[in-house]
Amino acid sequence: RAPRKPEDRIVHLLLMQPAWWDQLTAEDHDLLHTLPSPHAELLGWLERDIVEHGPRPWAAVRTALAEDAVAAQALAALRLEDSEDFEAGPTELRLLLDGRVIAAIETRQRELALAAATDPTALDEYRRTQDRVRELKQRVEAALREASAA
Repeated sequence: RAPRKPEDRIVHLLLMQPAWWDQLTAEDHDLLHTLPSPHAELLGWLERDIVEHGPRPWAAVRTALAEDAVAAQALAALRLEDSEDFEAGPTELRLLLDGRVIAAIETRQRELALAAATDPTALDEYRRTQDRVRELKQRVEAALREASAA
């Protein structure tokens, strides 16, 4: 079996713990909705399910997913298994999300670096993104130190 991508783990964690969805930032939600297929489809389904029913336990989520053909197909594509150990907490989700946010910002920085030669506003935005990446990396490092001390 191929190693899991961070996006797979993010989806798995949120499906198992839908209550965590409301703890995410708007930036997190925006990022999650731009993930590739089938991740975005499952997270869109989850968001709608939470709005309609509130956060539900995994057994209820799994049953509802099975009743929706598109969502069931997306879930099958990820090959998530119920039998997997689920000892993760919200800190693991936060670390995974921060990693994805950093990657997205670094992609944007590459675009801005190219545009800076002809667009003076690109350099300002590049500097702001540098500050944001530095802040996120510090947060990740602190969370990892805290996790290893526990």
